[in-house]
Amino acid sequence: MSVLLDVHAMKDSQNGFDNSGQQLGFEYTTAIKYEFSPQITFAHWPLRSAEWMGKFDYETASYPKINKSNIEHSLEVIQLIIDRYKHHPAVMGIEPVNEPWEHTPIEELKSFYWEGYLKVKRDAPYWRFVMHDSFRPDPKIWGGYMDGCPDRAIDMHIYQAWRDPDSRLGYYRDACAQKRTIAAMERDFGPIIVGEWSLATDNWYVL
Repeated sequence: MSVLLDVHAMKDSQNGFDNSGQQLGFEYTTAIKYEFSPQITFAHWPLRSAEWMGKFDYETASYPKINKSNIEHSLEVIQLIIDRYKHHPAVMGIEPVNEPWEHTPIEELKSFYWEGYLKVKRDAPYWRFVMHDSFRPDPKIWGGYMDGCPDRAIDMHIYQAWRDPDSRLGYYRDACAQKRTIAAMERDFGPIIVGEWSLATDNWYVL
């Protein structure tokens, strides 16, 4: 068995979801349509935040100041993982951060990937280095990035769940669009893997 180590939790969360180790930006409310109800629900997506790279400003949808300390901490964690597992025969590589959200400053993220890649190639040169696309599978962003560097790939996560209900034809068209996106990314960047996917089309996620 070959193992790809995928780092899911960044300090202060890279996407605001519970799968990052810290769910940020949600509030409990009364049940929909009931003003004085003992039942409660919650809002999360519209309030979601991620503070790995700093304090997110919702008015500008940006990070006014980058938290270099958090990024350096993540690089230190990568080094610790390399030092521990670089001789393990089952480990074939590392993905240094799982699903950094789409508002992550792309140049800072690319810089983080470069630093992580150099650490891997220095101490575990046979490992693969896999980078999540930050939910921006755009050849204009990733085309030519790390061009010529060996053993690198981009990870795309493709779900048809967590979207508005659609017809069978709608889901089929979405799948075809995803196929075209993957082909474009392969053409302009190189190796692409789909590290997470599901045939589910319902929205079943709960807190």
